[in-house]
Parts: sequence; structure tokens; C-alpha cells
Amino acid sequence: MNIKDFTKHTLQLIVSMGINYPILREEYAVLTKPLLIITGTGHMQTVIGVLSGKNIHYLNERLSIKKNMQVLRDFNSEFIIYPYAETAECNRFLEVIEGIVRTGSKDSNNSNYFNALPVVVAENIPFGCNTDLFFIICLDGQAGGISFDRYCVVPPEGELAVVFDKFNSCTADTCQDNNDEKAFLAAASFLYPFFRDNNSMDEFRDMLQCAKKLTELDENSHNINDTGSLFISGLYKWQENTGFCDIYMLPDLEMSVLKRIDSVICFNSDYVYIKEPFFREISAQFLNIFSEPVLKKALKDDGILCTDNSNTYTVKMCYHNIAGELAYERMLRFSRDRLEKTGEPGFVEICLSSKENRGKGNIARLPQHGYKEGGRLNGTR
Repeated sequence: MNIKDFTKHTLQLIVSMGINYPILREEYAVLTKPLLIITGTGHMQTVIGVLSGKNIHYLNERLSIKKNMQVLRDFNSEFIIYPYAETAECNRFLEVIEGIVRTGSKDSNNSNYFNALPVVVAENIPFGCNTDLFFIICLDGQAGGISFDRYCVVPPEGELAVVFDKFNSCTADTCQDNNDEKAFLAAASFLYPFFRDNNSMDEFRDMLQCAKKLTELDENSHNINDTGSLFISGLYKWQENTGFCDIYMLPDLEMSVLKRIDSVICFNSDYVYIKEPFFREISAQFLNIFSEPVLKKALKDDGILCTDNSNTYTVKMCYHNIAGELAYERMLRFSRDRLEKTGEPGFVEICLSSKENRGKGNIARLPQHGYKEGGRLNGTR
């Protein structure tokens, strides 16, 4: 199953959770935490459109909890979207949403009763809130161009018993206390009649695999102890396996380097700079365990990935082009000190040594002075 198919199945499962929410809730087959969907930069509206179709309803942090609860009560079998922005007010409202879902009731006479699924949609993982309180799905910018009939998740009249039978058979081997996996398998079961009638049972089996993988990825995203150490060890192992040495000292970059900027590494005395596509290649060994946004957030929290406190993980890397002009390129920025392993040569030093041994450059030792953002020279490390 390729990444595009995985993303499509993920969106179908989420749509099934929303449209079939009243039934799933009655069967205790709902997530134990509110859903947080990470779309990737620039993809929020695309994902909201796929989820909600033409009828989009929103939660609003500027309304009272009572009025937001009324929105959740007024709509049936719908998504109620909260489009997250990186502000303190939005972070506080995420806690409100978590409380609403945690205390939700099946009793229609209870003030905490609601009939629609609240979903938080964000371009990046929120920096300022406790994401352990959410079920995280990362789409990594892959939702563009995906479309499907939203009502394929609604079984034909009289086939609800077939859906329940399929759900029971799918969850027979599922751990009894894994409610989140059950919720996704239940959502997948509502698509069984559609795939059966279209002779697409292989696709249905892919859907079940997707349901289980989403649960696994979420569990891993909340169990990220020692992720920094694992990444550093993996980075050194990647360099050893590939013999990578295409590394260049700032500030002066030749045109031949800029043409290959997506597959080279730049450095100064304090930082190592890597383009996001190359980071994905280097991190491929981890991306079956953690989604990319979760990995980036863990590295940021560990002081390895250094951001500029904006809502993106990249920063502007300063360099001098061939004309000697100051220019910029958006890159991921890593701390050189934090990338080092105690008692061993640093990552940059290993790459430079490999470069010297291969005769692919004339950088044989570290310079006495490096280059820092803003076009200023800085002293030795």
C-alpha cells in the first residue's frame, strides 16, 4: 500500500467515524481521545473539504463552552471542525475540546450529550499543548487530489447486521482494552458492503491494515522517550552505510551546490542544515515508527532541531551566492553540539573526513571561524 492509498484509506476511515458517529457511540466503538489531524503546511482547507463536503460546521474558541456544546448537539452524523492556529487562546481551547470528549455522554438528557464528532485540524503539531491528550493522525501533505464518494461509508438499508458481523470478526483478536483500534476497525466495517459490492476485497483488507497502523502510529507518538538518541545513532549509521560526504561549509555556496541543495548538507560552527526532503530520506528508518511531524516535534523538544519559535520547523539559512550577495534558503536546522556522540568524532567531522578520503573537496579540517545567521561571523566553537 503506497502513501497515497494509505492517505485515502485514512480519510475514508475518518469520514466513516463522523457520518456513523451516533451508531458507533451506541456500540462503544469511539476513540477515547479527540482526533487531531495534522495536514501539513498549506493543506488544511483541502482536508477540511474532504471531511465535510459542502456542509462545514466549526467550533470557535471565542464562543462559550455552552454555545460550542450546542453546536455539537444540533448536528447529527457530521464533523464539527476546529481549525487550529498556533496561539495561546487556541491552545487553551484544545483543553476544552479534550474535556468535552472525555466527559461526553450517551444520555440525550445529559448536558454533555452530543451527536457529532469534534475534530481538530492543524497544519503542524501544536507546540503549546499536551498532545498526549489527543489521537494524532499525520497526513504529511498527501491529501491533495484525493476524492471519493463520502457516502460509500453508509451501508445499504438492511445491511447493518452485516456490518456488525464483520466488525466482530475483525476485532476477535484485538486486545480487549484497545478501544482506539476497535473504533477504527468499526469505522472500516461500515465500508465492507461498498468494497464487497465493487469486488474490491483486497482494498478492504488494506483498509483494515490502515486502521491498525493508525493506532500503532498514535501509540508510538505518545511513547517517544530517547527519540533524540535513536535519531542520532540512526544518523551516524546512515552516514556509515552510505559514505555520505556531500557537505559544505557556510557562508559561500557555489551554484553547483545550490542546484543540489535538496541532497546536500550545509554547516557552520553551530548548526547543520538539511532540506526537508533529504531529512525524510535520512529518517526513513524511523518513519515506519513515528510520523514525520511527531519525529520533528520530538527532536525540537530534545533541543536537536532548532526552530525560530514560529509555527514551522524550518528556518532561513543565510549564505553568499556566487556573486557574493547574501541570500536565504529555508532548511531544517540542527544543533551541531546535540548531534555529537560522547567520546566520538562529531557528525560533521566524520562527513568531512569521508570527503577528504574520497578526494571530493579540499575541506580537510574545521575552520577557525564559522558563519552565523544574519551574515555575521562568529568565533570558534
